[in-house]
Amino acid sequence: MTFARGSRRSPRSWPISPSPDFVSRSMRAAVSSQSTRSASPGLVGPSRRPRPSSANPTTSRSEMSGCYIVVSGAPGSGKTRLARPLAEQLHLPLLSKDVVKETLFDELGVGDRLWSRRMGRASMAVLYNIAASTPAAVIEAVFHRDVALDDLRALGKPLIEVHCQCDPDLAIARFQQRAEDERHPGHLDSRQPRNKLEELVQDGCRPLGLDGPLLEVDTTDDVDVDAVAAWVRAQPEWDPGTD
Repeated sequence: MTFARGSRRSPRSWPISPSPDFVSRSMRAAVSSQSTRSASPGLVGPSRRPRPSSANPTTSRSEMSGCYIVVSGAPGSGKTRLARPLAEQLHLPLLSKDVVKETLFDELGVGDRLWSRRMGRASMAVLYNIAASTPAAVIEAVFHRDVALDDLRALGKPLIEVHCQCDPDLAIARFQQRAEDERHPGHLDSRQPRNKLEELVQDGCRPLGLDGPLLEVDTTDDVDVDAVAAWVRAQPEWDPGTD
C-alpha cells in the first residue's frame, strides 16, 4: 500500500448500501430527466444544486458536516472489493454506481450499448443525488474525469480520495474474467472492444486529483482494509457527519 502523504490537489451507522426500493424511487426522476433534456455529457445531479456555504446563514450544521470517501480506479482495479469492507469499517453507507445501474437494468430492462451508456449517466445522477442527502458516504465508481471533478466538488463537502491501482494487464484480465463469471448482463462487458477497454483502464490509472487527501493503494494482492480505514480517520477532513 502506497501512501501519498500530505497530498493535496491545489459513528453514525448507516446501511452499507441504499435499499433497492430507495434506488428505484430515486432513479425514476433521473431517468425521466435524462430523456426529456437535450443530449449532454453533463449529469443531472449536484452540479445543479447550490453549494453549501458557511457564509450562508440558512445552511444548517447538518448540511455542512460530513465528508465523502471517493474510491477511484480503473475497471478491474479492485474498487468494489475494497470499498465494501472500507464502508463497513467506517460505519458509512456505500454508494456504488454498479448497484444503481443494475437496479436500473432490473427495473427498465437490458438493451444495446447506447442504452447501457444512458443507464450509466442516469445511475451517476441517482448516485450523486443520494450522496447529496447523505451526511457522509463511501462513493465508488469508474469516474470520468472530465465531468466527475465538478460533480464531486459540487457536493459541497470535503473529499478524501482512495485510489486503487494495479498493473493495467491485471486490471484487464480481471475485467474480462468478471464479464464471464458474475457481471450483470446489462453491462454488456463481454462485448467491450479490447481497444476501448485499454483506453478506460489507462484513463482510470491516474487519481482524479481532488482538493483533498489522496491515498494510492496497490490492489495487486489483498489490501489491508484496517490500515486504509485508519488512514482515512487520521485525515483532518474526516467527518462522519454525526453531531
